[in-house]
Amino acid sequence: MFLNLTVRCALFGDYVNQVNHFLASGYVEQSVVVIQLAKVKFFRGQVGLQNVMYATQMLFNLDIPEVVEFRQSMIEQGVSGTQPLFIANEGKVLSLEDDFMRLTRKCTIEELQDNNQVVFF
Repeated sequence: MFLNLTVRCALFGDYVNQVNHFLASGYVEQSVVVIQLAKVKFFRGQVGLQNVMYATQMLFNLDIPEVVEFRQSMIEQGVSGTQPLFIANEGKVLSLEDDFMRLTRKCTIEELQDNNQVVFF
């Protein structure tokens, strides 16, 4: 088991929306993210993932036996249920709450009443 392995990913476009939607769902403890159809890259001693021709899929907390078993093994091995987000380009760790406050658009009540923007949470 790779307990100390960190995989760095740079997300763009719809992948960012998927992660934001997942984080907004509130169910992020002992999360298991299944990534299908991605390239694993090794660069300067670090592991990274790369999209494959827009075919890569991210699936969060699937209700299948393999994910349930993996999540249970994490609990048994004492892997922390909540991991802070690491923003690679800033070099610091943010809690989920801080990340939410940083990424959430702020506006006045008047702007909120006039808002007709469609947003997924």
